[in-house]
Amino acid sequence: MKEVTQLLTDLKRKIFKPVYFLSGEEAYYIDLISDYIEKNVLDENEQEFNQTILYGKDVDLNAIISAAKRFPMMSEYQVVIVKEAQNLKELGKNSSDEEDDHDESTFKKGSASSSNALTSYLQNPQPSTILVFCYKYKKLDKENEKPRVSFKNKDLAEIEDDEYFRYLKELEKQKRGKLSSKNQEHDP
Repeated sequence: MKEVTQLLTDLKRKIFKPVYFLSGEEAYYIDLISDYIEKNVLDENEQEFNQTILYGKDVDLNAIISAAKRFPMMSEYQVVIVKEAQNLKELGKNSSDEEDDHDESTFKKGSASSSNALTSYLQNPQPSTILVFCYKYKKLDKENEKPRVSFKNKDLAEIEDDEYFRYLKELEKQKRGKLSSKNQEHDP
């Protein structure tokens, strides 16, 4: 909960990270943070030219990286949000198994080069771009050999499932505390 609260506080203060990777089986925080970024980072006029929303099933990593490397038009930032990032073939466990139309070795090379390009981008992101991955309903297998994407970067904000459950427990404790203090106030 602290990380999510801190992340939202930073967003409200306009302290942005260049990359946000939001993942987990529970979509609540993923939607909360990505919706906040989508609606509040850019004003309405800036959104028209500087906000791109992509869907994992419709794009590949190269298209995402290409969008992220663009410069904003008449704005300090551009925002690229990748919804349904769990559907990106290059981030899937068995990406080569899902693609029957391509020669297997060609696909593996393409997937590896896309993964390398993403790793390279994550190591040196465009400072004027806010790139958001919404990886819902499952966690990215970071130990997976395919692809070899390194998500280690001091400027990368990651939120995973555990945060949601910690938040619920904390909320429950707070509500119990408020209820018990109200009961004590009303007791004679």
